Amino acid sequence: MISSILLLIAASVLCTCATAIPTEETCASKEDTKTSLQRLAIANNDMAVNLYKLLSVNSVGNLAFSPLSISLAFGMLHYGVRGNTSAEFRTAFGYDAADLGDNLVPDTFNVLLNKLLREESKSGYVLQTANSILASRTLKLVPEFKREVGLFYKASVFEDDFENYPSK
Repeated sequence: MISSILLLIAASVLCTCATAIPTEETCASKEDTKTSLQRLAIANNDMAVNLYKLLSVNSVGNLAFSPLSISLAFGMLHYGVRGNTSAEFRTAFGYDAADLGDNLVPDTFNVLLNKLLREESKSGYVLQTANSILASRTLKLVPEFKREVGLFYKASVFEDDFENYPSK
């Protein structure tokens, strides 16, 4: 009886760790977390350099964009895509080149956001983000997607009826 209870508790802990929204304190080792963050940095840097090269070709002045914002936005979208679209995202955003698996993309963005958005910073900075997805109600987003994007990416998902807006 005692061994059955201990086995049930162990299974419960393992299930909780497997489905938890990751932070540095979850089941992943600190070394795995560090490696995943390094891989995400490689992917984000690769995307930023490639995008800069593309945008600067016809630029005559200064060029400014936020690679983190772009990475977060497409990271949220990547979380909801499958098949060929997922493969295209993985290539375009450097996840393949950085050897960052599909399951690690949202986990690692979550860890990164937890590190960046701490309320108490040793250096005194405060960083805030405004991550949101605005989608047409006709898309019928899966409730789990909306919930998990909120948890992983600290984002809100809004649905609206764009078809009934007057055209300008």
